[in-house]
Order: sequence, then C-alpha cells, then structure tokens
Amino acid sequence: FEDLKSWGPRNAAGSIYMNDRVEGGIPSAPFLVNGFPRGMIHLATDRQINFTLEVDWKGTGAFEKYKSIPTNKYVSHIFPKDFSGQWIRVITDKTCNASVSFQFSDDTYSKAEEGKELFQQLADHDHPENCVLSSLLFPNAQNRDLSVLSSNGKAYDFDHVSFAYKSLKSEPIAKECMSPGVLKGWGSKVSEKELKNKTLREFLTPQAEFSEDDASVILVSRENRSIVGQKGNRTVLRLPKGSDSYSGSFSFGHPRMHREVESERMLANIHGTFYEVPFWIVGQAPLYTKMRPVSTHNKQISDFTTWNGMLVLAGTKTKSIRSVRVFESPDEETSLWFGGIDELWKFGKPVGVGGPWKNTHVKAGIVSDPYLMTGYDKKTLILESDKDCSITAEIDIDHWTGFHPFKTFDVKAGTRLSFVFPVGFAAHWIRFKSSDDVKASAQLIYQ
Repeated sequence: FEDLKSWGPRNAAGSIYMNDRVEGGIPSAPFLVNGFPRGMIHLATDRQINFTLEVDWKGTGAFEKYKSIPTNKYVSHIFPKDFSGQWIRVITDKTCNASVSFQFSDDTYSKAEEGKELFQQLADHDHPENCVLSSLLFPNAQNRDLSVLSSNGKAYDFDHVSFAYKSLKSEPIAKECMSPGVLKGWGSKVSEKELKNKTLREFLTPQAEFSEDDASVILVSRENRSIVGQKGNRTVLRLPKGSDSYSGSFSFGHPRMHREVESERMLANIHGTFYEVPFWIVGQAPLYTKMRPVSTHNKQISDFTTWNGMLVLAGTKTKSIRSVRVFESPDEETSLWFGGIDELWKFGKPVGVGGPWKNTHVKAGIVSDPYLMTGYDKKTLILESDKDCSITAEIDIDHWTGFHPFKTFDVKAGTRLSFVFPVGFAAHWIRFKSSDDVKASAQLIYQ
C-alpha cells in the first residue's frame, strides 16, 4: 500500500451543484474534503446571496458553521493549511441557481531529479539527434509480439516470451498485424485495397497534430460538445510550451501525440509533457477539454505504448548503459525502455510557459481561447498591453457551467503586471478579455 503514495499527486475535483436550482435554507448533500493537503471551493450564483459553509470535523454527522461567504456572481475560498474537516455542506440564504465546486491539490510534487537515474537512457530534448535510437511501436495482434520499426529502416518483433529481438527480412504489412477492432479504433480511413499493401510503418508514422504560435501550443479538440450543452465538434484549446526543441520535428520526425494506453484512458505527448485524456465513448474523439497534465519529461520520445502490462518508451541514447529497464537489439541498432505506467509521475511535475495572447491584437469584449490551468503547482500570470485597459480573467470551475469572472486587472500601457496565484488556487481552464482594443499579452508561468 505504500507504493500508492508514489502514484501521482493527490489532485481531485468535484461539485455539489452545477447551475442547479437550490432552495434557500436547505442544506446540501455533504462533500468529502479530508485527505488533501490543499483545497478550495468555488461558489457561483445567478444573484447576490450568502453561502454558509458547515463542516463535520470528525465524521460523526454533526455539522457546525464554519464560514459565511457573501456571493455576487462568483467568489472563491481557499481552505487554510491546518483545515482538518471531514465533510462540508453548503446552505444558501435565498433560492437561486448555484454552482459549488471543489478543487484539491497536493503540496508535494515529484522532482525531475528523483527520476534521473530511472530515465537516464532516454535521450534528452537537446541530445545530439544522430545519437538517438528512435522507433515506432505496435502491439501485434496476430503474434502478441511487439512490432518495432526503427527509424533507420530496420524492423523487429520483440518476442513476448523471451524478450528478445527477432530481425525481420521485410517490412510488416499493417493489415497482417492488426485485428479488425484495432483498425476501427485507430480510425483508419483507407480503403480495403489501399490497406492491403500498406506497411505498418506507413500506417504508424505520426503527423503533426497540434500547432503553436508565439503565445502557446494550439490544440483543436474534435469532441462532441453536446456533452456540455454546446454545439459543434471543434474546440480550440491552448497549452503550455516546453523547450524550444519541440517547436519543430526531430531527426526521426514528429513524436507520437496520443495513444490509448489503459482502458478508456489516452496518453498524450505534447511539447515535452505527458497528459492524461479521458474518453466519453470508446471510438469517439477523446475529451481534451478534460485533460490533465501528468509530468514534463523533456525527452525525445518518438513513440510509446503499453504492451503485456508494461509501458514501453522509444527514443533512447545510442550508447546504452546496462540497465534492467532497457532492452537493446543484438545489432545495437535500436533499444527500448520498459517500466510501469505509473512511473510517468517520476519524470517530475508538469511545468511550462504560455497563454492565449502574446503581443496579440485583441478586440474589446472578445474572449480568448481557453488555456489549461489544472494540475500545475506554482502559477504566475503576466499581463502587458500597449494601452491602458482592464483585463478580466475568467475560469472554468467544473467543465459544465462555463466560465466565471475570477478577477479584473487594471493594466497600464507599457507596464508589466505580475500576479501570483495563491497557494492552493486551482481551476480547469482560464481565459481573458479586454475592455478595449489593444495589443496585449497574457502569459502564465507554471513552475
């Protein structure tokens, strides 16, 4: 059970109400708050009311008044470090439509140094590209081996019994390696005739699936927005940038961006950071609007997969140090790293820099694209403008009720405004809007 403590930070979120009709004076259902080092509550309403928070301190069912919080549209409260309640419930003094959401986070994150030895054979983002062994990977449905396609043109089967490489004389054909269910899951659009002779390498070769500008990474989610009561299937999202090394392709091309690695859970590798992305319905577009960062790896990971219960990473250094984690082919032309999927947390906490604007021409009252905020530790906002203006930050607190006004900043022309978010503050997404037409920057530093 001690191992559970190393399986990622204690981050969580949940709600009592999500734009629900709430009767004044009636206590809500209790919400569990125990077990998290940091916690906060978001309160949003359609009118000015008072929320009373009541706490069951010992889990006996006896609630006591903790705090009364007046609310006009939106307010938040961060629980103090020594808060030790078990359950919380809320009461409004008037009937209203209300949203009550909680965000919990850890106070200790893995440091990159802790995983340095574990991942030492993976090539760093700035490792000489001619000294990297990269491959494409695929769990072969026909023989249960791992198909390994080295970037130098060689092909192997990694045996599922002996864990030995078997060199192949010719490139495997995609259709011969995949089950019909896998083909459907990968969303192949090729015809039966085209697929007949398509090699596995051709089928697996990643293409660029996100873009970037000066401000941040740009990702377009194709998920069905009806699950949050909106129309369409195209949502533009923005994510932090990592090292400049990820702004182009590597010698092996583009790293794989996403792959299902656990049942109904997808792993995304974007600009040097791994993200967990859930599915709503298997076979449909993953829910990038509900993504969360896992860790920033800063490696040249060309491909990744799970196979026989293990996580497999490609993108190792050419000169391997003997390791129980790394299996090298006899011809020394390729090697792979093997481990457990929960060891991804040991790369270190997610970090990055970016935002929706950077010297961007902004129209008054037009909101920016949403920028990811969940799962990061220390957060600092930097605002700049070429004219005096007010810039309002809005946050997504529950993935359902839209964005709520968090804070309005008065920005002076040519002056850099810095705002450090309080310890324990957390939200899913953040976006901005300006009171005037300006050329502005809104950048967030996650450390």
